[in-house]
Amino acid sequence: MSLKSVLKRCAKFLVYGQPVVNKYVSVAHIDDNKLLAGKKILVTGGTSGIGLSVAKKIIAAGGEVIITGRSQDKLNNALKEIDSNNCKAIVFDIANITSIKSKFLDVVDLFDGKLDAVVSNAGIYKQKNFFDYTLDDYTRTMDTNFTGAFFLAQATIKYWLDNHIDGNLVFVSSERGIMSDVHPYGLSKVVCNSFVEGLAKQYGVNDIRVNAVAPGITATNINNINPDGNLWFDKRRIMRPEEIAEVVKFLLSDASKCVNGQIVACNEAYSVNMDC
Repeated sequence: MSLKSVLKRCAKFLVYGQPVVNKYVSVAHIDDNKLLAGKKILVTGGTSGIGLSVAKKIIAAGGEVIITGRSQDKLNNALKEIDSNNCKAIVFDIANITSIKSKFLDVVDLFDGKLDAVVSNAGIYKQKNFFDYTLDDYTRTMDTNFTGAFFLAQATIKYWLDNHIDGNLVFVSSERGIMSDVHPYGLSKVVCNSFVEGLAKQYGVNDIRVNAVAPGITATNINNINPDGNLWFDKRRIMRPEEIAEVVKFLLSDASKCVNGQIVACNEAYSVNMDC
């Protein structure tokens, strides 16, 4: 570091009391448009944020994808943005537990009877004071973030076992799932992480892989954060959805065949360095 840079940092420290940090992030990726060639993959909650980024990465890597969402209008907008014949969409509310089996069969039919992998991404986020949560808040959060994912995994793994398919299931969890929490959102991710490890242990012998990514705060519309702007906030780095999607793409690929039952934290060690 040059003397000029050091002096500038010292001046900022004297004025502001602490160093001013600006961090701008570019996305590195595995440059291989055949990494997922021939793979047919379902992405739940694929109309925005991480799910939409994952769908784009799958197509760029040579795969086919079906995205789900609760709104046909949002699905149509996502299809326009993706703009690929290798992407289809279906209205599918993961919180509607009784419809999961039939919707899953609809997905398999759209893929002409073959499904290689599922990215279980659909989820909702609601944060309140602990004493303000209602039963409806709790139930809706758990149904969307875990219960629906549980029964989708049940239908998926049974399909893979019945058809002798080496399936691949990737959950989009959260750093909240690897830290203590009292909020329904965080608790839903804690349970999700345990589920990932349990499924991998149970069905790894059948050549079925189950892993999860656990992102930190991510620059999506719900957080009103511009992914191309300053991604340093409150003494920590904000993630880009494309970064998380790159990790998911790797877990979906045969390049990660040795990885099973893992919760991959994508938060620059924030969850193991809480005093930062």
